[in-house]
Amino acid sequence: MAQRLSYKLKLRLPDHLFLLLKSYPNERYFQVKINDELSDYHPITAEVPQGSIMAPLLYLLQTADVPPTQDTLMATFADDIAILSTDPDPVRTTEKLQHHLNLLQNWLEQWRIKVNPTKCAQVTFTTRRDICPPVNLQNTHIPVKKEVKYPGLHLDVKLTWKTHIKAKRCQLELKFKNMSWLINTRSQLSLDRKLTVYKTSGHTG
Repeated sequence: MAQRLSYKLKLRLPDHLFLLLKSYPNERYFQVKINDELSDYHPITAEVPQGSIMAPLLYLLQTADVPPTQDTLMATFADDIAILSTDPDPVRTTEKLQHHLNLLQNWLEQWRIKVNPTKCAQVTFTTRRDICPPVNLQNTHIPVKKEVKYPGLHLDVKLTWKTHIKAKRCQLELKFKNMSWLINTRSQLSLDRKLTVYKTSGHTG
């Protein structure tokens, strides 16, 4: 993958920037340590350093040519991709979506990028009873689900926001519970200080 990323860097960047970045994804090695024992060095054939500043930029350059279609809408956020297909006929909706997935599969094979279809999700957003037939990627059926999270939003099939509100309420209750030692009636903080802490936490939460 490092060679293919270098190819795209050379294709899209000026020479001086390419020379600056070409060594970043190449000639990297890893070593495993267990107690006091160290393994030999082994080459890293894919990926870039996790959490690095350059990783998001290099990912965008690597995936900038993911093929779109006129019948679908593709939304990307970091390494999450959502493909949206709409049509009054659920069968036609699936056909549009499957066509885009076929193009995506060809692109993945061309650039030797691996995905796990079982970690993907297919959701039919509708108030009708009919749902879209299943689709597949890399000869694997994508799991059909009644809700999906993207990005930070919990979306259910009818877009009622019930799942999202429930999830956010649980998060707030957990945060409030973690602060209970600080703001409960036995706390040694003054009432004014408790209110200040509570308001500050409310704004930052």
